[in-house]
Amino acid sequence: MANSDEHQSGQLSNTQALTLESTTPELQLKALIQVNPDMGFATVAVRGSLTRSNCDALIRMVARTSYLGSDLTISVDLSEAQTVHGDALSRLGNYPTWMVIGQAQR
Repeated sequence: MANSDEHQSGQLSNTQALTLESTTPELQLKALIQVNPDMGFATVAVRGSLTRSNCDALIRMVARTSYLGSDLTISVDLSEAQTVHGDALSRLGNYPTWMVIGQAQR
């Protein structure tokens, strides 16, 4: 992630989950990525505004998350996003490899 800060607060192992926080201040996008390898799932919780201009950054974050485990079920949680623009939501929903939850447009 070229212009972002990442903070790791866990180690990916068989018994522990991995939590990464990624922030792109210039795009007003923040995502908390939680991976639980034992349960086989990952959640990308979006904060801030999801817009057409920063949707590609979120898609890259989610795609990189999928490399952490071949059988991960990935959810993109938009329930705590401040703003979700329709164009960005449509673009995000075009990927069959993850689920979008909490997608009420605001």
